[in-house]
Amino acid sequence: VCQTLGFEPNMIRSTSLLESAMAKGVDNIYNIVECVKGSGKIYISGVNGRNYGINEVFKNSQTQVFYHDWVPLEYQQKGQSEFYPFMPFLDYAFNMGMINLKEIVMERQVFNDE
Repeated sequence: VCQTLGFEPNMIRSTSLLESAMAKGVDNIYNIVECVKGSGKIYISGVNGRNYGINEVFKNSQTQVFYHDWVPLEYQQKGQSEFYPFMPFLDYAFNMGMINLKEIVMERQVFNDE
């Protein structure tokens, strides 16, 4: 999936992080991003992150915060007479194909910094 979408993920086990990174709540998000060896330049939050103080947590850091404002894209789901939104992206890939998934991901602007 990553190869088709054109990126290589940087996966880190939480157990490899410093013990000090294991704070609670939104502070934990900041600590984890900062512990990822300086690669935490962007943090993408769900739309509800606005309500949990995400901007406040990152206000003095170099990390840019974006919010994921997803609006479901209707597509034909095999064997269904109606559309079921909020399915995982693999549902789209299985129903519409990986090439179509890449085009949709690259076309849609679902992140904003407000």
